[in-house]
Amino acid sequence: MPPLEPFHILIIEDSPDDRSDIRRMLLRGSDRHFTFTEASSGQMALGLIDGMERLPDCILLDFHLPDMDALEMLGHLRRGEDLTLAPVVVLTGSAGGDMAVIPAGAQDYLGKGWASPEGLTRAVQNAVERYVLAKERLSAMQALQASEEFSRTVFQSSPDCVKIMDQDGVLLDLNEPGRCLLELDSPDELLGTRWHENWPEEHREQVRAAVRSALKGEVARFDGFCPTAKGNPKWWDVQVSAVRRPDGLIDRLVAVSRDVTSQKLASQMLQETSDRLALGLDVSGVSLAHIDYQKGDVHLSGNTAALFGLGKSAVTVSREVVHATFHPDDRAAVEERIAVAQDPHGERLFVMDHRVVWPDGQVRWLRVHKRVFFDGPPEAPVPVKGILAALDITVAKHAEMELAQAARRKDEFLAMLAHELRNPLAPLLTGVEVIARQPENTEAVREIGEMMKRQVNQMAHLIDDLLDVSRITNNKVELQLEPISLHAVLMQAVESVKPLVDTRDHTLTLEKPTEDVTLVADHHRLTQVVSNLLTNAAKYTPPGGKIHVTAAVDAAGAVDISVKDSGQGIDPENQARIFNLFDQGPAGEREGLGIGLTLVRSLMEMHGGTVSVASEGAGKGSEFRVRLPATVTGGSSSTGEADQETAEADAPLRVLIADDGRSTADVLGMFFRMEGMDCRVVYDGGKAVEEALAFRPQLACFDLGMPVLDGFQACREVRGQLPDCYLVALSGWGSESDRAKTAEAGFDEHIVKPVSPDDLRRLIGRATRK
Repeated sequence: MPPLEPFHILIIEDSPDDRSDIRRMLLRGSDRHFTFTEASSGQMALGLIDGMERLPDCILLDFHLPDMDALEMLGHLRRGEDLTLAPVVVLTGSAGGDMAVIPAGAQDYLGKGWASPEGLTRAVQNAVERYVLAKERLSAMQALQASEEFSRTVFQSSPDCVKIMDQDGVLLDLNEPGRCLLELDSPDELLGTRWHENWPEEHREQVRAAVRSALKGEVARFDGFCPTAKGNPKWWDVQVSAVRRPDGLIDRLVAVSRDVTSQKLASQMLQETSDRLALGLDVSGVSLAHIDYQKGDVHLSGNTAALFGLGKSAVTVSREVVHATFHPDDRAAVEERIAVAQDPHGERLFVMDHRVVWPDGQVRWLRVHKRVFFDGPPEAPVPVKGILAALDITVAKHAEMELAQAARRKDEFLAMLAHELRNPLAPLLTGVEVIARQPENTEAVREIGEMMKRQVNQMAHLIDDLLDVSRITNNKVELQLEPISLHAVLMQAVESVKPLVDTRDHTLTLEKPTEDVTLVADHHRLTQVVSNLLTNAAKYTPPGGKIHVTAAVDAAGAVDISVKDSGQGIDPENQARIFNLFDQGPAGEREGLGIGLTLVRSLMEMHGGTVSVASEGAGKGSEFRVRLPATVTGGSSSTGEADQETAEADAPLRVLIADDGRSTADVLGMFFRMEGMDCRVVYDGGKAVEEALAFRPQLACFDLGMPVLDGFQACREVRGQLPDCYLVALSGWGSESDRAKTAEAGFDEHIVKPVSPDDLRRLIGRATRK
C-alpha cells in the first residue's frame, strides 16, 4: 500500500510558542505525516495562499491576530463564496469558544486552554470531514438546480438525515438514511407534517427560528434533542438552508441533521466525571495546581492560591513566586525534594509536608503531592508538566505537636515521679537500719522517728495531690461549701508549710484583716490552695528569702489572697504555661511534679474564683493572687475539723481493726492501744464479724478488700447487729463513687489511706461523741 500523501497544515498564529505547541500536538496526536506553513498575521497568510500551487488541507486560525480577527479573516477566505478555500478550525482563548465563527464559515473551533494532541487531531479531522460534507451539500444544492435526478442521487447518498421542506416548513421528502436514523417504518409517517411539530415543545421555537433564517437566505445551524419514533434519545447537529431556482428565488428548504448522540453522551460523561472530581476535592479539602515547566508557570485554582497565600481567585504565577511562599526554615529541603522529583531517572514524584508563610505573617502547614510528566527522547527526557495536589494540615500538625509535647511532659512527669518517690524511701530505709542496730539509743530513735514522719508525710502529700488531679480531671470532686473562717484557713496553711519554711531559713509574714472574715467556701480545699502557693514560694525562693502573705476583702465582698516571694521569678513567656498539668516551666532546677499550680487553678475555678501570677522576670520574685468573688457572709464560721474533733474519750473506747494487710492492721492496733483504747485486731472479714459480735466495739475500722468477707459484706453484717457502732471504711480508693458505695453499705465514714496520727485522734473524737 503506497504511503499517505503528506497532510498540509497552514497555521495562522502570531505567538511562536503557540505555533510550536500546535505542531507538537499534531505530530503527537497522529501517525500521519504533516507539512506546515506558518503565518503570523492575516495579510501574511493571504499572501501565502495566493502563491500556493496547492491549497492547504486544513487551516488552523487564531481568533485574535494583530491585523484582524477570525471573523474578518474567514470573510477573506470565503471570497464571496459559501465555503472557505479550505477547512478552517478557529483556535480561541476562552473556555466557551465563540460560536460566531461557525456561521462565518469555520468548520469547527477549539479552546486553547483544553487543547490536547488527540483533541486537536480530532478537530482537524472533523473539520475536513465537515468541509467535504459541506462541499457535498453545496454540490448537491447546485446539482438540484441543474439536474433533479442528480440531486436525488446526492440526497439519498448523504449519511445524514436530509429533509426537504416547502417555505411553510411542511416536510416534502426524507432520504433513506434519515428514515433509518429516525427509526421510521415509512417516510409517510413524517411527510406532510410541519417540521417543528415533530420536535419536543422546548425546541420548537428554535426550529421555527431556523426556518425563518433560511427563508432570508441565511444558513441556520443549531443543536437540539429529539427522540426517534421508537422513543430512543437522539441529539442532532442541524443545518438549514434554502434551495434557489435558476431565477434566484427560494424554491424549497433543506434541513440536514447529523446524529451527534455518541459525542453528546461522551461529553455528558466527561462533565459528570469532572463534577464528581470537583465534589471530591471540595469534600476532601484537596486543591489542585498545574505546572508548565517549559514556561516556568504555575496555574493555581482559587482554593490552591488561598493555600499558598496568593489570593482567593484562580491565578497563573511564576514558579519563583510560589517558591517565595515557602517557610525560610523549610525552603532548602523543599527545593531539594523538587529537584529530585524532576530527575527523569527517579520516581518523578514529590511528597512532603512543609510550611508556607502568608503575606500577613501567618504560617500554615501544607501536605503536597506532585507528579511530574516528561517528554522528549528516551535518552534525554525533560519535565514538561506537573500536577500538584495540596491539603492544609495546619490543625492536624498543631494537634500532632501538642500530642508530642504532652507525651514529653508525661515522660518528664514519670521520671520526676520516680525521683520524688525514691527520695523519701532512701532515708526511711537508712533510718530502719539505724534503729535496728541501736534500739537503745533513744535520742537517735526519736530523731529518726521525726525524720520518718516527715518523709511519710511528704509521700502522702504527693499521693494526695495525684489523686486530687485525677478526681478533678474526671469531675469527681464536690466542694463542701459552708461558712468558714478566713483566719483559720490562713493559719492552717501557714502551719502546714512551717517545717519547709524553717528548713530553708525563710522569713514568712502574714497580713490579714483585724477582724475575722466569714466566707462561703470549702475549708479543706481553700486551705490546700493557699498551702500549695506557700509551698511553691518556699521551694523556689533561695534560702534566707522572704515570703509575704496578704489577705483582704474589697467593697464588693470579694476575698483577695496574695502570696509574694523574693525568689527566682518567672519570665513573661512562661507565666501562662506554669498552670498546665506536669509543666514545670523552663529547664533548670525542678522540684515536685508540676501539679500543684494545676490544682490551685482547678480548685479556684470550682469556687468561681481566679488565680493569676505577676513577676518582673528572672531573679525578681513572684506574686500569686487568688480571688473569690462576693463570698463574704455574716454567719458563724467553721474553723475545720481540727478544732472540733480532737476531744478524747473520758473512758477507753473498744476498737476493732480488720485488715488483711497484717502490718497495717498491727500498727493501727499499736497506735490505738498507745492512745489508751481497748483494741483488737483481725485479718479477714469473717473474723471481723465474729469478733464484733463477741467484743461489741464502739469503733470498727474495716479494709474493703479482705478475704472470706469483703469490707462491704462485713459492714452490713455488723451494722445489722450493732447499730450504734461507729463503722469506718479504710481504703486506698477515695473517689466520689467509692465513697457513695461505702455509704450505701452502712459505713459512717470513709478514710483514705495512709492515715496520719492526727487523723486517727480526730476519728476517736468523732466516735466518742457518737
